[in-house]
Amino acid sequence: SYACLSCCAVWSHLSSPLPGGVAQSDVVFAEVTMYLLKMLLFVHLDAMQTFAAQQEVEAKLGRCHRSAVSSLLGMVCDAVMDMDSEMRLKQHEESLSNLLMQGSGKSLRG
Repeated sequence: SYACLSCCAVWSHLSSPLPGGVAQSDVVFAEVTMYLLKMLLFVHLDAMQTFAAQQEVEAKLGRCHRSAVSSLLGMVCDAVMDMDSEMRLKQHEESLSNLLMQGSGKSLRG
C-alpha cells in the first residue's frame, strides 16, 4: 500500500548515516527515549506531589478531629488526659491532679 511504501521510504531515509557515522534512526530513537523518560519523571513527580498533599490534608483533618474531641470531652468531663500505648500519662494534667487532690507540687506524668 501507499502508506507502507511511505513508511519504508522514511525508515530508509532515517537509516542513512549522519556525518559522524551515526544513523538518523539512532538519533530519533534516543530522542524518543529521552522524551518518554522525561514524561515518566514528570508523571512520577506529579504523583509524589499529589500523595504529599493528601497526607498533609489527612494530617490536618486528624488534628482538627482530635481538637474537636478534646474540646467536647473538656466540656463534659472533669479531667481529660493523653495516654501513651502503655497507658501512662504523656504529660502532667492539672485537672486530674486537682481531681485527685494531689496539689500542684507532684507530677502525674508517666
